[in-house]
Amino acid sequence: MAGSSTKARGGAARSPDRPSFAGAAPKPVWARRWAVVRASLLFCAGLTLQIVVFGPDDRLRESALLGLLALSGSVVLGYLGFATQDDRNWLRSFVEAQTQEKRR
Repeated sequence: MAGSSTKARGGAARSPDRPSFAGAAPKPVWARRWAVVRASLLFCAGLTLQIVVFGPDDRLRESALLGLLALSGSVVLGYLGFATQDDRNWLRSFVEAQTQEKRR
């Protein structure tokens, strides 16, 4: 199926919104990474809700709540940081490939 936007064996999808160039892979799809981020954030939100609503007010639960909030913050910052770095590396390789094609 040439031109299909489906993924084959976990590879990146080819579609008009994901540009590619000769000799290089298309821009990576972040669907799996975003699913892991969502699952982590839902886990943190669920435990936070349980601690706030049903947990007694003690130091152990307060420490656990701070840890969950720190975990959720680091997941979001890590996702955004890696996405930015990945896009930057992809754009750099895209520009290099375009420059090489113009030299030919």
